[in-house]
Amino acid sequence: MVRRILTEEVASLKKRSAKVICKLVCYHDLVGDIIGKGRRPEELIDVAKDPRELEMLIALGKADMLSVEPLWLLLNKPILDSLRERVVASLNDGSDDDAED
Repeated sequence: MVRRILTEEVASLKKRSAKVICKLVCYHDLVGDIIGKGRRPEELIDVAKDPRELEMLIALGKADMLSVEPLWLLLNKPILDSLRERVVASLNDGSDDDAED
């Protein structure tokens, strides 16, 4: 499905943009699973390669939480903020220096 969308429905797309779209599709539930199902925060650290990707993944997680139970997002905001801070600190430390294409 993603291949069809990227090749047939999106006109001109940079390689990096295509990678980010695929990443967002694959990991759309990661933030919610970390907060609600006990997935490891290190998984988000491994996936988010820069602050922009982190914010997009968090936005998807928040949208998912709101769609299921709006109160859940409000109750878990401190955990979400802490998770964001942890990943940003990791990005700033340069602990994942993989080169981007």
